[in-house]
Amino acid sequence: MASSHSASVISELLTAALLVLAIQPSQSALAQFPADSSANCEGELPQQQMNYCAAQEYWERDAELNQIYKPFKRSLSLTEQERLTDSSLAWIAFRDADCKARASRYEGGSIQPFIHARCMTELTENRMAELPNRLQGFDLTYAYADRQLNRSYQALLNDVSPRERELVIDAQLAWIDYRDRHCIFETMVQKTEAITNNPCLTRLTDIRSQQLNAQYRP
Repeated sequence: MASSHSASVISELLTAALLVLAIQPSQSALAQFPADSSANCEGELPQQQMNYCAAQEYWERDAELNQIYKPFKRSLSLTEQERLTDSSLAWIAFRDADCKARASRYEGGSIQPFIHARCMTELTENRMAELPNRLQGFDLTYAYADRQLNRSYQALLNDVSPRERELVIDAQLAWIDYRDRHCIFETMVQKTEAITNNPCLTRLTDIRSQQLNAQYRP
C-alpha cells in the first residue's frame, strides 16, 4: 500500500500532466494549422490564409503563456500553486466552451476557423495578463458590473439560434466556474478582502460583459 506521501506525489504529478494536456487547444479546431513561424501574413490575404495566420498568432500567444505560467507558479506557495492549477483547469474549460460558442455562429463558413483562432488568442492574452496579477480593479462596483453582464448575456441569448443558445449557456457556466476559481486564487495571493466584492470579481465580470457585447461578432 502506497504511503500518504507517495500518494500525494502521484496526485501532484497526475494533476500537472492533466494541466499540460488540457492547455492544448482543441485538435479538431486548430490541428489543421500546425505552428509555423515562417508563415507569410503580410498584406491582403485570401480567407484560407487569414485562417492560417490567425492560428499562427494563437500558437505564438500560447507559447508566451507557457513561458509566463511556469516561473509564476514556481514563485507561489504549495497551497497557492494548487489554487492556480484549479483556476487554470477552469480557465481551459471556459476557453474551449467560449470559443466553440463564438465560432458556432459561422458554422460551415470559411470564416469559422478565423473566428475560433481569434477567440483563442484573445482569451490567452487575457490569461497572460491575469497570471502575474498585473491587472487591477476598475473604477466601478461589482453590483454594477454584474447588472451590465446580465443585460449583455440576455441580449445575446435573444440574438442566437436555439443550438447556439445552448453553447452560449455552456460557455457562460464555464466562465462562472473559472471566474470563481481564479478569484479565490487571486484573493489568496493578493490577500484582498472578501471574495463577494473584490477587484478580481469586478474586473472579470466587466471583461466578460464586454466580450458578450462585441466579441461574438467578427
